[in-house]
Amino acid sequence: MPVRQKPVSFSLVPNSENSPRTKKEIGEEWTWKKPDFQWRLSDPLEKEPVKAIREYTIECKRLGTKIKSWDFIDEYVVSGIIRFLAEEYKYGNGTSSGAMIGYIQNMEYDEILKQINTVIRNQRDYDIPNIEISEKGDEIRKGNHTLNRKKVNPSIFDLRHIWVSLRN
Repeated sequence: MPVRQKPVSFSLVPNSENSPRTKKEIGEEWTWKKPDFQWRLSDPLEKEPVKAIREYTIECKRLGTKIKSWDFIDEYVVSGIIRFLAEEYKYGNGTSSGAMIGYIQNMEYDEILKQINTVIRNQRDYDIPNIEISEKGDEIRKGNHTLNRKKVNPSIFDLRHIWVSLRN
């Protein structure tokens, strides 16, 4: 077993373009999309380029009551969860999990969960299971669900949800 010359490095990269996993993917439109954060692991000793860099994609959204025409609940699903499923975004491409962070402004956790799951059920383009909350703290709630991605690899994807209360 070879001795490591350099340690594996980690970095949190905000608004960075999606990384192609193969030479064939370079320049594809989805590589121009920018998730909110990517937690990137780089292994300089890895010989295979596809394995040399791994990314954990994090998308963040505000959660609260609708303001004028801006529906935060709808955005969480359409401009959040669906980006991990959609071929034109491919968030989390090449990895088996990612995360959504919801910043709660002015609603109760149970009402947010109910409304998000209603939006999930009412959209027709993707088969998305309801979110189930597994940890229920006063300031933070955590949950996850497994997505079956038809046009993004790997097809089985664990999307974790972390909701943080920013209410006074």
